[in-house]
Amino acid sequence: MSELKQAAEKVLRHIHHFATCDIHFEDEPDKCSCGAEEAEEALRAALESDKEQEPVACLHPSVVAIAYAMQEKLDKNATKKGWPADDSGERGWLQPCTDVDFLLLKLDEEVAELKEAVDDLREARELKPAKEAVRLEAADVSNIAMMIADNLGAIEAKLNETNEGEKG
Repeated sequence: MSELKQAAEKVLRHIHHFATCDIHFEDEPDKCSCGAEEAEEALRAALESDKEQEPVACLHPSVVAIAYAMQEKLDKNATKKGWPADDSGERGWLQPCTDVDFLLLKLDEEVAELKEAVDDLREARELKPAKEAVRLEAADVSNIAMMIADNLGAIEAKLNETNEGEKG
């Protein structure tokens, strides 16, 4: 449960307590042990920390869903062979041994796999597994596109620009 939800539940419990308690010390809050001050502080802190996550709240649900699928595929393929490795055996799109031309070839491969999954969906009798295949192939295409942008420093540049804008 998120901090915000937990804090909101504390406040709701306090409101319930205040509405039902015959011995609420309104003039002497130090005598009341219902936790109103703690609940208010927790809610304020949770609201502040929730502001940091606000951009996600404005994302379209499809963007959030594909982002989760992308992470699912990244986790699944983290140890996949066939990627360039450096002298220590490290693999990954940010390793110096992984160049953009390699990633562009991977993008072509993943787009072909997505097209195949779309064709399969059009002919599928059972839609659920065919739609799942399209979702996962779309995540692969999205991941490779992200890797190209990240490898070229375009993502870091945008993150730095965003962070600088927040400071100013």
